[in-house]
Amino acid sequence: MKARQEAVLSKIIDAYFSTAQPVGSKILADGQGLEFSPATIRSEMAVLEKEGLIAQPHTSAGRIPTIKGITYYLEHLMKPQALSADEEQRLMSMFQTSGLKGLARMTAEYCHSACILVLNLNEFYYTGFAYLLAQPEFENSTLIHEIGVAIDNFESALPHFVEHGLNEQPRIFLGEDNPLGQDCSATLIAKKGDRTVLGVLSPVRTDYRKNVSLLTAISHYF
Repeated sequence: MKARQEAVLSKIIDAYFSTAQPVGSKILADGQGLEFSPATIRSEMAVLEKEGLIAQPHTSAGRIPTIKGITYYLEHLMKPQALSADEEQRLMSMFQTSGLKGLARMTAEYCHSACILVLNLNEFYYTGFAYLLAQPEFENSTLIHEIGVAIDNFESALPHFVEHGLNEQPRIFLGEDNPLGQDCSATLIAKKGDRTVLGVLSPVRTDYRKNVSLLTAISHYF
C-alpha cells in the first residue's frame, strides 16, 4: 500500500474508533492532520474501498474500516504506547492489594470493555460488562444478543485461543480468526507454561493501541 493510502486508512480508523461514526473526506481534511486536499483524500478512499479495506455502510455516509482494513492497521500501522508512570504505579498497587482479579477489574475500567480472567483453564472470572454495554454499538439489540452468545461461548472457544500460541505478548483475534463471532474482538495474553489467560472482550471498534499497551504491562505480573 502506498504511504498516502496508509495515512488515509490510519486516520479513518482513528476517527471511527473515537466516534463510532462513518468518516467522510471533509472530516479527514479538516480535523485529522492530513496535508492532502479533499479531492486527493476522496481518490485514495476510492482505492481503499476497492481493495476492501473500508466500506460505505449506507448511501451518502462516510466510510468505516472493514475487518481487512483493521487487520492491516494492526499489523502494519498501529504503534502501541507505554503506560505513563502514574498508570504503572496504579497497576502495581492494584496487583499488590487485589492480585490478578484486581488487574482484571482495572483492565475493564481502563479499556471500557469486558475483561475475562481464566485460572488453571477452568476457573473463569468475568468483569466489566457495564463498560462494554455502554458502548454506542449496543444501541443495536441484535449486537447485545451476539455479544451475549460470545460470552457464553468463551469457555468452549478457549482451546482455539490456546492452540494459537498465546503468550505474554497480546494476541488480537478478529473476523474469521475469532471463534466468538464477527461482531466482537478478543485481545488476550497468557502465562507461558501455565494455565492463566487474561484478556479484553470488546466490539470490533475498540482502542487496540490502549488495550495492547495495558495488557503488555500486565503481562509482567504474570
